[in-house]
Amino acid sequence: MTLPSARAFFEDHFGLDDASLGSALDAALERRVEYADLFFEYTHQDSVVLEEGIVKNGDRHLTQGVGVRTQVGERQGYAHTDEVTVE
Repeated sequence: MTLPSARAFFEDHFGLDDASLGSALDAALERRVEYADLFFEYTHQDSVVLEEGIVKNGDRHLTQGVGVRTQVGERQGYAHTDEVTVE
């Protein structure tokens, strides 16, 4: 099985293409900063509890989000949200 690249995954699942990523970085750089970058996160964990071969419990945990980091000189700013959207 071939896994998609992270870039392809976020484009397919959340519609994040070059234009939307560029717009997000442009918005961050409007604030008189020297540097900006974006961080994306998406993980999921599944678990099943069996008792004598019978499924007793199942659980899925999802963590997703996007953050932006900016830098001016020695100072850094960081913001994060759990929603991954173009907006």
